[in-house]
Amino acid sequence: MVTLLIILGFVFTVVLAFRGVILANMLQYQLGVKKGALEVYYIVQVEAFTIGDSIFNLDNDNKLELYRSCINNIRHMYFSIFVVVILIFIHELT
Repeated sequence: MVTLLIILGFVFTVVLAFRGVILANMLQYQLGVKKGALEVYYIVQVEAFTIGDSIFNLDNDNKLELYRSCINNIRHMYFSIFVVVILIFIHELT
């Protein structure tokens, strides 16, 4: 049972990672940033755990909503990684 949860958690994490890159690509396109999607993804990933404002010019509601979607996706991905690691520890203890 725990093994199944680990596999499902891993698949969920990979899906969230791909979704994050796709969202970052959309954000990069809407902002007109010259950097690539992965660079934008890493910048958003760093900003996901800070309280300050974004370095991007988020003057539009659509851009702000897409940015918040990227932030939430990254936070969910890190939470799922945490859950998978906990499940691995539980599996190793039993």
